[in-house]
Amino acid sequence: MQAIEAVAAEAPEPSNREFGQAMSEIRLGRPMIDALGDIAVRMESQDFEWTVMAISIQREVGGNLAEVLQATAETMLFRNRFRREVKALTAEGRISMYIMLALPIMIALAIFILNPGYLNPLFTTLPGIIAMVVAVVMMGIGALIMVKIVKIEV
Repeated sequence: MQAIEAVAAEAPEPSNREFGQAMSEIRLGRPMIDALGDIAVRMESQDFEWTVMAISIQREVGGNLAEVLQATAETMLFRNRFRREVKALTAEGRISMYIMLALPIMIALAIFILNPGYLNPLFTTLPGIIAMVVAVVMMGIGALIMVKIVKIEV
């Protein structure tokens, strides 16, 4: 309780407001774990949800709360480090994706600037329109596939 009061008093916004609200709820008789769980939901923080879960388990089972919180903090640090590493490792794939998506558009723009009449059959004839529609659909499918390849949930 003292730690929650300290955070409510000394933390910057919006944390102090959230913990102050939790303190008010606890003083009105709400269980501390429920009030802290609501903070995690409002802040949309999975890390804080894990912290609340660790505190809840520690309260039921017993043990050293400092060790439990230290282990939780280390887990959060490792997760954040791993997230940054994955982002760095997938950077090349993201850049390649952007280039591959922009390349056909840039080439078409360059051809249009250099020789405007060259692309007219693509927009004025039925086979050209069909080819453009197929190309756009295939680019969309390719973009979705590339996003799935590059996006890694951590």
